[in-house]
Amino acid sequence: MGDPTEIERLRAKHTDYMGLLKDGKTRGFWLLPLAIPFRGRAIPFSFICYSA
Repeated sequence: MGDPTEIERLRAKHTDYMGLLKDGKTRGFWLLPLAIPFRGRAIPFSFICYSA
């Protein structure tokens, strides 16, 4: 299971390496937590960070 989430970086106005989110104005990154279903719960096993 995966759940892509956009995370905004509030103080990243002066950082060129930080990507833009869907709106095209806000700087931030994507976080994709990966999990395995186990007895009705999701057990996370990895996180993938991506900044475009």
